[in-house]
Amino acid sequence: MLLAVVVVTPGTARRVDDHARFTLTAAGEIEGPLLARINRTRRAHDLRPLRPAKGLVRAAEDHARSMARNGYFSHSSPDGASVKSRIRRYYPASTVGETLLWQTGDLSAAQALEMWLGSPGHRAILLGPSFRDVGLAAIRVTGAPGAFRGLDVTILVAEFGTR
Repeated sequence: MLLAVVVVTPGTARRVDDHARFTLTAAGEIEGPLLARINRTRRAHDLRPLRPAKGLVRAAEDHARSMARNGYFSHSSPDGASVKSRIRRYYPASTVGETLLWQTGDLSAAQALEMWLGSPGHRAILLGPSFRDVGLAAIRVTGAPGAFRGLDVTILVAEFGTR
């Protein structure tokens, strides 16, 4: 299992929570372009492209929402659930990986990929030859609590898996 985290501080969105401050960006705004960029990078390294997997998308969305609501930034959930156990709720994984990122303000696919590729841990996950599937979720939070210190942030979760 591989894990990596990036924290950086200084479109169209749909509500995903009954609290007005939580929004999930539309799939085409960050997630679609990010997946395209990841796959171009993987092809440049003679690796298979990743396929979006609904179960991994759900796992990514749930973890992003949990961090946004509860004000934490971690691979572990507040209830102690590990990455592997969280992902397996939605996707029957034999191998998993997770990358996390948060940044104040907006975040583009190009920025996210550049930050992840600049980190050896993230790069290892993005270019992991065993991974076949991916789920991406980006959440924009206004006045994010806890670890986010009331800032307006974008939280990005990428779940990687192989069945």
